[in-house]
Amino acid sequence: MDECARPPVKGLGFWFDWAVLAAFTAAFLLRGNSEFLLYAVTLTVLIAVVQRTDRVYAYPALARWGFTAWLVMHMCGGFVHIYGTRLYDAMLVKLVPEPYHILRYDQLAHSACYFVITLILGRMVALRADARTGAATVRLLAALAAMGVGALNEMIEFLAVAFLGATDGVGGYINNALDICFNGLGVLAALPLVRRKGSAP
Repeated sequence: MDECARPPVKGLGFWFDWAVLAAFTAAFLLRGNSEFLLYAVTLTVLIAVVQRTDRVYAYPALARWGFTAWLVMHMCGGFVHIYGTRLYDAMLVKLVPEPYHILRYDQLAHSACYFVITLILGRMVALRADARTGAATVRLLAALAAMGVGALNEMIEFLAVAFLGATDGVGGYINNALDICFNGLGVLAALPLVRRKGSAP
């Protein structure tokens, strides 16, 4: 049977994703955080794209539920504060001191996000590649596509800085460079799970 015809993952699925987005959007607005509106629009588009394409590509369960887990992780990162420190700014393990501040929650979230995105894009590439396309090529294309999504995300963060005056851990050369590096770590971690058509996880 054609893998593109397989039914998507059943269960709460995308209804939970939409509920999470709606709940956190309301919570941010109650706090008077208008900056979040830009991210809410971006996340609305992202959820809609993943939901629509899941009907065609039937993403693996790890990708689907990984996406939901990242969404919750992302929302909590911006909303939750621990002893006055936003969760996204919290140091998890002090591996590298200033000015890099590794390992922060934000960096872990970036790796988790692009781990999932690589699985999603890898599935799309694998199911569209012809029989002559090797597994290494599928993985390379998935990795490059995921890193391209990461670059788009940095552009959105720049717009938040330029037009909304965002300052909460957004912008700056070191911050952007670290984001890209941790995106890359997430991509690399996901590549072994990217398979050719007929053997996707």
